[in-house]
Amino acid sequence: MSKSNPRRANGHARNKLRKWLRDQQRPCWICRAFGRSGRIDYDLPAGHPLSFEVDELIPVSLGGNPLDKANLDAAHRCCNEWRS
Repeated sequence: MSKSNPRRANGHARNKLRKWLRDQQRPCWICRAFGRSGRIDYDLPAGHPLSFEVDELIPVSLGGNPLDKANLDAAHRCCNEWRS
């Protein structure tokens, strides 16, 4: 039996948080940590390396809450994947 994905357990709440974060048009927090501008093109399609993704600052695997605004920030897809 597989574990359920806590990011998808409450899809409606997660979608609302994604919209909340998207509406703010924040830069990529990972790029900013390295002194880069971090500009995200929010019009890029999902799956593009520089597209917007929701990132958990404290990963779910380490006890982070995927539905807590304080634990979420914007990231590029490639930066999020690099961070794992």
